[in-house]
Amino acid sequence: MRRLRSAAELSQEELAERARMSVDAIGQLERGRRRAPQRETVDLLLMALRPSNEDRAALLAAATRARVRNAQSVFDAEAASRHNLPAQLSDLIGRDGVVAEIRASLADARLVTLVGAGGIGKTRAALEVAAQEVDRWPDGVWFVELAPVGDAALVAGTIALALGAVQQLNETAMETLLRRLKQKQVLLLVDNCEHLIGEVAQIAERLLRERPHVKLLATSRELLRVAGERVYPMPSLDDSSAAALFEKRALEADSAFARADRDTTIVGDICRRLDGIPLAIELAAARVRTLALPQLARKLDERFAVLRAGNRTALPRQQTMQALIDWSYDLLTSQEQRFFRRFAVFAGGCSLDAATAVCSDAGDDAFDLLASLVDKSLVVAHLGSDEQRYALLESMRAYALQKLDASGERDAISRRHVEYIASLVDALRPHTRTSAREALSLEIENVRAALSWCANSGDALDLGARILAHTAVLYTQRLYGEYVERSQYFLEHADRIDPTLLAGIWLGIARRAIGVPALDAAERAIALLEKAEDRSVTVVRAHLKRAKALAEQRRIPEALEANMRVMQLRNELCPQDAGTLASIHHQRGYMLGQMHDDAAARREYETAAAIYDSIGDRNGAAYMRCNIGDCYYREGDAETAIRLTRENLSVFRDLRNWDGEAFLLCNLAEFDIVSGDLIAAAQDIAAAVGAARRLDSGTWLAATAFAAAGLAAHAGDLRAAALLFGYVRSWKTERAYYEAGDLRLQTAIEDLLETGMDREERELLELEGAKLSETAVVDVIVNTAENCVDRLRLPSQSPDPPTLRSPGASI
Repeated sequence: MRRLRSAAELSQEELAERARMSVDAIGQLERGRRRAPQRETVDLLLMALRPSNEDRAALLAAATRARVRNAQSVFDAEAASRHNLPAQLSDLIGRDGVVAEIRASLADARLVTLVGAGGIGKTRAALEVAAQEVDRWPDGVWFVELAPVGDAALVAGTIALALGAVQQLNETAMETLLRRLKQKQVLLLVDNCEHLIGEVAQIAERLLRERPHVKLLATSRELLRVAGERVYPMPSLDDSSAAALFEKRALEADSAFARADRDTTIVGDICRRLDGIPLAIELAAARVRTLALPQLARKLDERFAVLRAGNRTALPRQQTMQALIDWSYDLLTSQEQRFFRRFAVFAGGCSLDAATAVCSDAGDDAFDLLASLVDKSLVVAHLGSDEQRYALLESMRAYALQKLDASGERDAISRRHVEYIASLVDALRPHTRTSAREALSLEIENVRAALSWCANSGDALDLGARILAHTAVLYTQRLYGEYVERSQYFLEHADRIDPTLLAGIWLGIARRAIGVPALDAAERAIALLEKAEDRSVTVVRAHLKRAKALAEQRRIPEALEANMRVMQLRNELCPQDAGTLASIHHQRGYMLGQMHDDAAARREYETAAAIYDSIGDRNGAAYMRCNIGDCYYREGDAETAIRLTRENLSVFRDLRNWDGEAFLLCNLAEFDIVSGDLIAAAQDIAAAVGAARRLDSGTWLAATAFAAAGLAAHAGDLRAAALLFGYVRSWKTERAYYEAGDLRLQTAIEDLLETGMDREERELLELEGAKLSETAVVDVIVNTAENCVDRLRLPSQSPDPPTLRSPGASI
């Protein structure tokens, strides 16, 4: 071997790469430690070395004599232990449940195929299953490694050799295999089938049909598609198991890691960005010798440079993440390769329609191509409520983007992606706000990617403005800051953008602002629409928001006049738009509530609720019923208010409307305080602050702080009450915001602070509260809720809740 390699002027590493073998295997052959290589190994070596005819014949003859001499003795020796499974040098982490599920599948099916992306851990899990199965199989469990086999004609012979079968004269390899397995109760583990999938499927089908006591456990990146096949999709590691694997391998690489460098948050982020793929995690963990954890996390943007230097004795394709995916990519047809690399423009997955529009060329069958990529474990399919969605794991996407860049198609395919997102957004405009938000929530990452590309390309401003203007409904309170930030770029280039699209952007800003900022944005939108002589429904919506902003500032006469103007515009421009009609009644109810005419406000809300019900808008109807509950609360009927609020809280949670959840939790806390149930109020406040933090919303944080101030005041924690009340008062003053529904609790807080605290101390605390950061306010709220619960559970320290004073008629 060494002579032939030297003649070919190859190093051991170069020969291993050409022959698709490990360097260790080449070394063993040259040192004589491995004297009977399998036929497929010899074929691979011959293709790599290209020897003379004389040397070729000599090598073949020597290998054949050695195999015939050793096959039976090898099998006899291994039969004593009933397996040929390789010893495992490391623990299997986080796969106990997976192993149990695979064994359960084997109990019910004769062919179980583990499928999944490269590096996901199929082989390691299968070997663990096989090891646990050995005692159940009288004739043994036998491991067949197909990774080094390059010729489909060699598969049957490779399996037969693993079983120790000697091929007789005038006998095919398949006949040898069938003869060896006659009357045998055997479990065959056939590993790495994907590059020989057709031949493996045919052999499996014949074995299942003709050898009833044989079972097969296969690993592959795609299905065998054989009758009776039980497919087990190999999952990624969960977060805790992934972190445990990283830490164990990092400690093996650097014994100082556990003492100096362990950081749970960074490790968790690294593992999530590596999609929980064990091989990727192990390759990353090996880098702790040279990179600190924060550096390693940053370097993942160059992941294929980082995820290298694996086990030297592994196959070359398993030593780097790049080579691992190369192996799968190279097995694709040219059509599949093109579709795969284009698919990378989708940032958050997509539907079949989206993939077809963006990734296909004329004559392509997008469904077949996508299904093939799913079958080959390159694309992940997720079953949604209405349709299947498809996505790439992050490492696969990074690889595909590299290929897309290399193809020279990146800009053209990105533009296709942006145009598709723009058309999708346009198609959703007639939908109700709730249904549009539900549909767009699936596409938020694609919307972000499209907007970023438009901003960076420089020649797609109108496309980006169109998407941004029409996706304002998607940017809930949690994302409002992001919406404003993205808007700035387009507003700075206003002279190059259609004014109606600019108006849509300003209206999006207005929708989630409050008070003065909302009024300013709405009036900017109206001015742009008037200049463009626009007569679309956007005009109605801009005036509707202006009217609401006026009411929030307690400019009620102007707000009512503006509301009447909205009704006129609606009747002129969109008389069939029931949703807008419901919004007008909703808004009128809000204005009447600000005037303390709660009976009239309730009638408007009931009218709006009925309209929302008629068009199937559960979200809008739930909001109206909560507002009706608020009217009952202001009229003194807290019991009805609590009932209506709790009923509709479940609706918001069902619809995943986290804004609505935060709104109702704040209301519930206030209602519980009025009812004297301060422990329930504390629990509602704890849930509300969690919702506000999840939404990253200053609006709901202020509302939660207000409820917490009321709780603290009623529980006797006047210092916390003054701090929180000062924060809320400053927040409202800054925005010129007024809410009539707050008056009852506000009056009670002021009374309790006035009677229970020195005026100078109170004013100092309120000034201190006005300067608190949002983070500090969260801490005060959480501590207030916890302290109040502790205090109220001690009967001797439980204050009697005072009677809340009703607002005066002159207010």
